Amino acid sequence: MMDEISVLSVTGEMDGEQIRELRQAIERALERSCLNIILDFRGISHVHYSVWGRLLILIQEAKDRGGDLRIGSVNPYVSQIFHFVGLEKILPTYPSISEAIDSFNSTTWFYSTGLQQEARYE
Repeated sequence: MMDEISVLSVTGEMDGEQIRELRQAIERALERSCLNIILDFRGISHVHYSVWGRLLILIQEAKDRGGDLRIGSVNPYVSQIFHFVGLEKILPTYPSISEAIDSFNSTTWFYSTGLQQEARYE
């Protein structure tokens, strides 16, 4: 059985509102039994410092429910912050979505934009 992967795109500034929306999207994916989740950070322009702690909580909540998270399409700015904060040890990051998908060793995945499911590829 192949596992589904949900790709959630996040754009703009990652702030308190974005993290709340992201939490809801992750919860919806987990409720659909989609346990493998990729956060598409290609459109992130800035990450507010208050978000890092909340992101760690999201990671732990997903893992507690049997899920696993990856981040794909990380730009150099966000990658540098991940390294500085030490998050790359907890939450794997990949330069592209396809590499993040490959890390799950799966061929079935969902691609979502704006935290809404858009299309399914097999």
